[in-house]
Amino acid sequence: MNAHLTILWKLLGITDPNKAVQILSKYNHEAAKWLGVGDGDDVVRSRFSKRSLGASAPHAFVYVHEQAQEKGFHTHELMYVPLGRAQEFAEWSRDCLARLSNCGKIDEAAVFFSPASQKRRKFRPYAGGRESFAVDRQWRWFRYLTKSLDPAHRERSPVDGAWHVARDIFQITKPFMATGPVSCRKIAGCSENIGPSAQRLVGFVSKFERGDWAGLYSGSELDDYRTDMTALAEAERAQAAQAELQAMLANVVI
Repeated sequence: MNAHLTILWKLLGITDPNKAVQILSKYNHEAAKWLGVGDGDDVVRSRFSKRSLGASAPHAFVYVHEQAQEKGFHTHELMYVPLGRAQEFAEWSRDCLARLSNCGKIDEAAVFFSPASQKRRKFRPYAGGRESFAVDRQWRWFRYLTKSLDPAHRERSPVDGAWHVARDIFQITKPFMATGPVSCRKIAGCSENIGPSAQRLVGFVSKFERGDWAGLYSGSELDDYRTDMTALAEAERAQAAQAELQAMLANVVI
């Protein structure tokens, strides 16, 4: 995740949290289509637009809804946006959310992408640098999204069966701030391509589920993935070599 989207729904004229949830779902559906257009989408075109010349990408995201005294009902969403299309995507997102909200002229603060030091600066996700920096930045954003986790909430360790304070497990250092109740049918969620079903399909079990709470933010999943991909590639090469040998032996006349 290299982008952090914040939506202040009251500035879009939306005061019903459930209506905001519906609009967010429609926005993410359209965003997936928008990001899916470009290099690598296997579409044959007779002409190319600026958008189709960029890199396509799956829409991977995680979001949470909050209620704050000043901001009112608002949404934080982490996502991945291709670097070369970031500003164009941010502008499209503002237009899309304004359209879905039936809002005329959109307030600049209503839909805000970061990183950006000032709200008027052009949005540009972090690029380059060490992988460890990208991993650390993503998890820092995640901990920001979980800042309103109830201090009284506890989770039971699958390792020793003991109960632990959830804020300690997730290493939430930002002081707890009591917020108003969130009265919508779903407080948090993520895209299907990284959700529970997708995880089960590839046999992924998170560190949280395994009880590896001390290593939650180390980024070792990336090394595990690369190791698995290397083993898979080697297995495929061995299978191909075996098939080639079998084909050759089938044509040998003794």
